[in-house]
Amino acid sequence: MVRRPFVDHSAWFCIHTHPGREQFAADRLQAQGYEVFYPVVEIKRPRHSLVIRPLFPRYLFANVNQFQLWSPIQSTPGVSYILSWRVVENEGTEDEVEYNSPSPIAASIINKLRQTVWQDTNGTFARIHEQTRVKVVAGAWWGHQALCTWTDGERAKLLFELFGRAVELEFSVDHLEPVSG
Repeated sequence: MVRRPFVDHSAWFCIHTHPGREQFAADRLQAQGYEVFYPVVEIKRPRHSLVIRPLFPRYLFANVNQFQLWSPIQSTPGVSYILSWRVVENEGTEDEVEYNSPSPIAASIINKLRQTVWQDTNGTFARIHEQTRVKVVAGAWWGHQALCTWTDGERAKLLFELFGRAVELEFSVDHLEPVSG
């Protein structure tokens, strides 16, 4: 029996949402089994707390494989439409057909965006990244501060100094907050 290599037959598509409904639409699409990338940024305002805003207001990205249907995306609450190209086949003939075809986005573009915008597994901005000074806000290490040396968006390794030695411990990012200043 000859084994064939796995071929990923999925592509990323840009989803236009209703105003202010990006996160709502992203949550609904994820609940339906679609991989969603919703890039957001934290904006620090003078004398105010941090505000999280979409990097591309009214837009998010969904990865659709060959076995998933388009209609559930288009009927998802919060989704306005899938960005598409106008396609004309047999132009100028009596067999001319015109339709809209969803426009795939190269995975390399999505990957570059993901590298540029820190994000966690839920598709939102990750406040904890390498070389960030953080404070532990839950558990036995509550209140201690350390330097983050590694993170994958879910877990982070922190460098503590204990008894004159550098010790690296691993924490859930849910238990950490960046130290401001």
